[in-house]
Amino acid sequence: MKIATWNVNGIRSRQAQFLEWIEKEQPDVVCLQELKASLAQVPEQICNLTGYWCYWHGAGAYSGVGLHLRRESFPDEPQFTHPTFDSETRIVEVRAGDTVYASVYVPNGGKDYAAKLKFIVGQRPEERELIESLLAQGLVDVARKLYPTDENYFTWWAPWRNLRQRNIGWRLDYVIASESIAERAIACPSYREVGTSDHAPVVATFDSSP
Repeated sequence: MKIATWNVNGIRSRQAQFLEWIEKEQPDVVCLQELKASLAQVPEQICNLTGYWCYWHGAGAYSGVGLHLRRESFPDEPQFTHPTFDSETRIVEVRAGDTVYASVYVPNGGKDYAAKLKFIVGQRPEERELIESLLAQGLVDVARKLYPTDENYFTWWAPWRNLRQRNIGWRLDYVIASESIAERAIACPSYREVGTSDHAPVVATFDSSP
């Protein structure tokens, strides 16, 4: 079972890269963020992505998220939902069997820090406290569990001074799972070499054997 997340920083700009990545990785669950497109603006070839149940929750501005389940892995049509408080189209979720999957795009703290704190996540002490309180509810940061001492694991790089090529970045993209699911995690690489978004796709693989 592969669960992938990618902040594409504009799905229209990343169309060819997205399709190439999907064909190569064949993830079972795909979470996308920062679509920068309304449903009508999502290219047709990926709007109804072959082999996937697709849900595009886009605002047409800088936000917008997508959540896609591979039909082979999820043969029954899922029912996608999003919270009523989600006014900026930042969350989409689906329940498949006894598992809930969600694609979440956290607000940019540089634009509205109070809104980000209300939403949660980040690098400042008060943000870290919120992350810790989230994980304390029985959730696990999969990449940190698998690579606890890797100081060079990043998922975002500022687009100047060759920081991506030099791998000087931040870890802004996460796969967070329940403790029981996280115990089955076997890999969670960040693909720095994939695409031209300022974020890299992150793909978590879980052992699905009984």
